[in-house]
Amino acid sequence: MAPGRRNKKPEEASTSEEGALSRDANVITTIGGTGKHNTTTLTTTTTTTSVPDVTEMINQELSNTNLPGDMQALVTIIGKVIQTQFDTYFSKVDNLITTNNRQIDHMQTKINELENKIVNLETTIDDVDQYERRDTVIISGPSVPDESTNENPCDLIVNTIKHHLHVNMTHADINAAHRIGRKTQGKTRPIIVKLQNRIKKSELVHACITVKPQLYINESLTPKRREIYTVIRRIRTQHKHLFQQCHTSDGRIIVKLRNSTVKHTITNDQSLALFLDNHPIFKITAENMN
Repeated sequence: MAPGRRNKKPEEASTSEEGALSRDANVITTIGGTGKHNTTTLTTTTTTTSVPDVTEMINQELSNTNLPGDMQALVTIIGKVIQTQFDTYFSKVDNLITTNNRQIDHMQTKINELENKIVNLETTIDDVDQYERRDTVIISGPSVPDESTNENPCDLIVNTIKHHLHVNMTHADINAAHRIGRKTQGKTRPIIVKLQNRIKKSELVHACITVKPQLYINESLTPKRREIYTVIRRIRTQHKHLFQQCHTSDGRIIVKLRNSTVKHTITNDQSLALFLDNHPIFKITAENMN
């Protein structure tokens, strides 16, 4: 969405977008807020086995006992036999621990690889889903007509756009349109519109910025990006003096801070985390939302 556009709160503008307008409505979401992926860590056992000196232990126990020479020799022999058995046993235990640690390290590597693949797959799915929405907008605001029985959403959109944005709109410009969200007493539901092309979408956005009607034109975002955009908008609410721009454009969330030439582009958990890491005050605000 271009800067200066009249935005409605994202929670209202993007209520449930089910239907024929989106192919991948069941996109995997991981924000949990902010879904983030939890890295699984396996614990490696590093205990070093200490082998007891059996002969020394026996001698200490019998230090106050006077044994005949042949008996003392027998005790010494028995101690050496036991010591040999202990050495063998503890050597096996150490080998088992070493083998176990290697297996754990190998499993940890595999888990990390699988988690990275999951992240990449989720990102790919989200990108595809967002691409499918490239020509789709959500129209809401006080100027949207109240819902009526047997209404024709296409007729409503064509008439509303012509009247409030002064843009030449025909039925041929609309691929599909319908109301979204639950019916609520005294509340007008937004209309999601899939246009035939992005040229008409850009025309509507430009007109909305220029005319500034009581009409809100919002891009249709994937569930993941809606969550991220909600986080960014809430952060901006608490730090308005630090934000210069906060809008969407072709499914990307664009943020520009005051006294900065950098435009941050946020599309997934990773880019959101990077943005928050670079601005600790925003990160603290985001953490307090949970």
